[in-house]
Amino acid sequence: MTKPAAPYVALYPTDFLADIGHLGNTELGIYFRLLLIYYRDQRPLPFDTDRLRRLAMTFSPEEAKSLEQVMVEFFELATEPDGSRCWRHRRADQEIERANSRITNKRDAAAKARAVLAERKTLMTSALAKDQLDGLLDGMAGGQLPLGDDPQPPNNAKVRKVRTVPTCPQQQLIELYAKHLPMMPVPRKWDGTRAKNMRDRWAWVLTATREDGTRYATTTEEGLAQFDKFFRIAAASDFLTGRDGQWPACDLEWLMKDANFTKVIEGKYRNKEKA
Repeated sequence: MTKPAAPYVALYPTDFLADIGHLGNTELGIYFRLLLIYYRDQRPLPFDTDRLRRLAMTFSPEEAKSLEQVMVEFFELATEPDGSRCWRHRRADQEIERANSRITNKRDAAAKARAVLAERKTLMTSALAKDQLDGLLDGMAGGQLPLGDDPQPPNNAKVRKVRTVPTCPQQQLIELYAKHLPMMPVPRKWDGTRAKNMRDRWAWVLTATREDGTRYATTTEEGLAQFDKFFRIAAASDFLTGRDGQWPACDLEWLMKDANFTKVIEGKYRNKEKA
């Protein structure tokens, strides 16, 4: 069985000083070294005198005598289950047991938390799969089929396909912006939130419908045409371009934000007729 990693144990200065206040520096050094070894190995010290002296680094006769005094005062002779003798430290045994108990409790709590998360993930995956299946069945019942499933409709019935939005051609959109609004700064780097905003606006153009139910665009070419119109509207605005001196001009990042995009297409920035 693998011995667990050395636990963190607390040192209580008041208790410690009360126990060793009468010790000289030699005895204190020996005692503290042996105590650290005890905590590190999490086992009693050997009864064998030579091994004990090597652990305590006591080589002179004076140090050997100090070691003997420390062992008699702070440690207790005990017998292991195999019959071997050893030196035990009662307080150290208690601290090690408490520390290992804390570690065990934390590991158990972490294992329970992981189990709960795994169970929730499984339930969510199952629920999502069920929702997707229900959506597919509902779509089939309503005469909708995903792309790829294109059987011949019976009796010439119309089957509406569920299409995905074409990938947003961001570089082409940036080029359209630069074409119609050359007075505005062209972004050198286009990623993160700015790129996401452009993808969202593109998705809207490719999915939104007019009042009569027709879509603004269904293909990449039609989507580019709509954005070409959008940038021409922005270029015609004296306010957006800064020609009226009221604003230093906007940029592509500003135009791609949801609220600003909506205001432009709704005509909020059209030039006012002069009296």
